[in-house]
Amino acid sequence: MTDNQIIFHKMRILPKLLLLGLSLWLFGCNNQQKEYDSRAVQKLDNLVQTIGDLHSCSYTLHVLKSKKDESGEFETISNEHDVYMRGPDKMYIYSNGALGRIAYWYDGDSLSYFSFDNNKYKSYKAPGNILSTIDTIHQIYHVDFPAADFFYPTLTDDILNYYDELTYLGETEDEGINTVLIEASNQDEILSIWIENETNLPHRLVIESKSGENYDALFSNWRLNPEFNDQMFLFSPPEGSIKAE
Repeated sequence: MTDNQIIFHKMRILPKLLLLGLSLWLFGCNNQQKEYDSRAVQKLDNLVQTIGDLHSCSYTLHVLKSKKDESGEFETISNEHDVYMRGPDKMYIYSNGALGRIAYWYDGDSLSYFSFDNNKYKSYKAPGNILSTIDTIHQIYHVDFPAADFFYPTLTDDILNYYDELTYLGETEDEGINTVLIEASNQDEILSIWIENETNLPHRLVIESKSGENYDALFSNWRLNPEFNDQMFLFSPPEGSIKAE
């Protein structure tokens, strides 16, 4: 991966993957009961290669989260994210959902956010690449980068390490898109990934937890290697806005 290609960091959706780093050879020797379909592994590798070859991209991500509220009842939260990235150090995200309308700008030097609903903004000194800045967003705001799992170069290894089974379920149509469906599972949850057949891009990710909490992320409006002007990634406080403490 060259400096001009997109550089991404740790995944935030698959919760325990950051703790894992064993090689597949050692992993196979110590976990004989695990079952992996080579066709599913190949599809994941193809997806990782496709993402890794990008210099820039944009997409829309619609996310539905089902989780327990303070009373213990399940509620469904909907968020939509428009994501624009240019490697190695430019990113813009516009989110609309449970937390209101929020945008993030990263220009290679600073990370800024603006709440359209509260008319407040704040800027921070940021690391020099997308990889580290994604981590900063999570640490400062406790915000999960939208479906970042797919942009991590070790996605395949992480899934094999975390899940006990990986199965190739074949071709299927989802939202009018011809896809291949693969499924990974362990004692706690089931992960389903739909990959576009024609492009090898991620189409949908669903995590079903035995606790009843679910996550459903649907990609759309993919653009590959578009030309983005630097101005897109620069933040200027709107007139009358308030700097957050």
